[in-house]
Amino acid sequence: MFIRIKKRKSVSGTKKFAYLVRSKHCKKGPRQKVILYLGKVFEIKKVKTKKHKAKKKNYNDLEDFLVDLVVRELRRYGFRHKGSHVFNNFKFFIDLPKRRVYDDKNNKIVLAVNYGVLCDYTLNKLFEKSYIIEKPEIVTKDIGKKLISAGISIKNKEFIQLYDIISKKAITNNLRQ
Repeated sequence: MFIRIKKRKSVSGTKKFAYLVRSKHCKKGPRQKVILYLGKVFEIKKVKTKKHKAKKKNYNDLEDFLVDLVVRELRRYGFRHKGSHVFNNFKFFIDLPKRRVYDDKNNKIVLAVNYGVLCDYTLNKLFEKSYIIEKPEIVTKDIGKKLISAGISIKNKEFIQLYDIISKKAITNNLRQ
């Protein structure tokens, strides 16, 4: 499955919409089957802000680490903390605990960020709890792909830190068994 962006022409101009689709092979060649409508796509731009040096944290929890990566990316795009891990930039809202991305009219939307898309689906995939921590390199690669898909940038040092968090969790799980 993958996310497809479709352009639709209207009187007010061309609009983009995102869909989760699956490729299906038929006699006439491959066809795409829409699985889920993700929302209208909005392209947002980075804003110039003061560079804040991130405090070096020792993360024990994978979710805390991922939340911090998402929050940092949101701030780069002008989002401000509204309360209880809800962020907004006056027009768009991101509720991290509920894994929702929506506009001021409460419609689900898709934000084109970096080379990915941030939406309900990509947030839920990023934070899903179904990671089986057996081979840290496989889990780290999977999370890396999900970060890219959601448009969240990650530095080399942070990727190594991500691997370390997953490795520690794998060692802890193996000791328990």
